[in-house]
Amino acid sequence: MPFDTTILKSLQISKVGKKLPQPLPLRTSPLFTHFERWAGKTRKLLLKEPNHVSMLKSFNFRLNDNPFAHILSSPSRLDRIGKVKLPKQLLIQVKSEIKDKYPSISLNTVVDNSIRDTTSKHSYILNKMNLLEKNLRNIKSILPLHVLSDADIGKKIPHIQFEKDKLLEEHLSKLKELLWDQLSKLPLTEKPITDMSSSSSQIIVTYDKSNSDTLKLNIIKDESMNINKYIITFNLAPINEPKFDELFAHGSKKLNLDQRNHAELILRIYRTLMLIT
Repeated sequence: MPFDTTILKSLQISKVGKKLPQPLPLRTSPLFTHFERWAGKTRKLLLKEPNHVSMLKSFNFRLNDNPFAHILSSPSRLDRIGKVKLPKQLLIQVKSEIKDKYPSISLNTVVDNSIRDTTSKHSYILNKMNLLEKNLRNIKSILPLHVLSDADIGKKIPHIQFEKDKLLEEHLSKLKELLWDQLSKLPLTEKPITDMSSSSSQIIVTYDKSNSDTLKLNIIKDESMNINKYIITFNLAPINEPKFDELFAHGSKKLNLDQRNHAELILRIYRTLMLIT
């Protein structure tokens, strides 16, 4: 008995017709996902309403007085362990130098991660002690890619001095010393803040073991200017250093800073607390 192909075709057509249309995947413009400063492009805000443009022009973001805006706006770098691009101020620069034909590594404690020697080989890792202790397994995980691509790297790696715990402890110790050098030269006070006219944000540094907050934000309404002013409090107690405790008179004294005059110190405080908490 001959087979009627029209029956098969009708079954195939009806089967396809029963399939529900699948939604197209959501696509994002490469201007947002792959923006690079050196590509000569400009990132734009996505404005849905025409009146948003006039609102943005009249609104004062006061980003110059915001230390966290400076941190987040720092150039992006790739975290060698997490393989994620992050602001450079949230990362530690891993410096690698060739000494006696073999590389040596160190973690850079300079606040701006600037490169003093243009011949140095470097990469970046996240500024977070507990994650580094967990994920920093061997020297290869943090060496720059152009160092790993060396034809003789297999022979050089055994000669690199690498002890994970020692490397992290030395980095933290250097950070504390740099922080101490700056804090010990500034005047501490027991008086509360009374004048914030010079800046829209004020930074307070304390050493309060009774307080579990490492970072705290308070907002004060300035009725005369009809704006909000911000008080950011850093608590250095997690550093757990007796000399810091004595400097702050066991929590009774505090240090008042502002972004304009103490930007580098504020950034160093934030990076130190981010590392250990």
